[in-house]
Amino acid sequence: MYLGISIDKIQLKATVLDAQLNTLYSSQQSLAHTAQAVKQQVFQVVDNFQWIYSSFCCIGLAITGEVQDQLEQHQLVLDTLIEQHYRIPCSQTNFVEAGLHNSPEVLSEIKIGDVLCVVVDNECELYCYTRTRRGIPQRTMRSIPWAHVALPGYDFVLDGLVPACPCNSEACTEQFVCVSGLERQYEQILLQRANVKEIFSALDSGDPIAARTYRRYIDQLARALTPHIEQNLPKSVLMLGSVSRYAPISSDLRVALSRYCDLSPLPTIMALPYEDFSIARGAVQTKPQRLARQVRLRA
Repeated sequence: MYLGISIDKIQLKATVLDAQLNTLYSSQQSLAHTAQAVKQQVFQVVDNFQWIYSSFCCIGLAITGEVQDQLEQHQLVLDTLIEQHYRIPCSQTNFVEAGLHNSPEVLSEIKIGDVLCVVVDNECELYCYTRTRRGIPQRTMRSIPWAHVALPGYDFVLDGLVPACPCNSEACTEQFVCVSGLERQYEQILLQRANVKEIFSALDSGDPIAARTYRRYIDQLARALTPHIEQNLPKSVLMLGSVSRYAPISSDLRVALSRYCDLSPLPTIMALPYEDFSIARGAVQTKPQRLARQVRLRA
């Protein structure tokens, strides 16, 4: 039995997998506001699931950079604390690696060379990796400041007004390209709330408001990525997160990039398959977790 947990600044998601990595149960909850409360929340999740399913062979954590920074400020290393408290192997990774481990078939399609990995979910993150013949080694990872950088070419008439960002800056990229940014822009036009799934469903149904919101969103995403594509010259751009669930997004982003990016040819644009608990699932399929399972099997 395995437990995978994904944590961003909005939500904590947990999923229990059997020995064949089939999902037995999944749940999600709003994330606590302080680092100590997050630690207690994670421990409570482990306690609750252990009470139902007995002990786990191993636990995997996938944590965004912003949450990890908050934990480190309070000297909280969750994977170590879990191992010490529960005597269960625990490893930690980021959303990109967890997403790739949950969809290993995508790795073979990524070209050898630099890969720009774009996380667009409750948070937005940007990483540069190097794809080698052996895969995408973690040691090649480089985090790129992106979420709290001003959206290039921001125009309040075209892009809409935005609330104040927690970082006290104006028009941050994250305010537009994260999930809440897409949902807010839809609400500004229609004056009616809808979540990202409902917006994409309306888009598929030919809803003009959803189409207008989506076109603006893709244009903003292209503008936000263009400087980093031109600077890093990646062979591939890999998207993952709630927004990547919309199948045409790769081709639509490529068209939008062609209006802003002075590169020819443009990098290959790919999107990882996404479902609500795919990151939590991937957290228990990392290399350290596979090694832990092998040790348990030998024992």
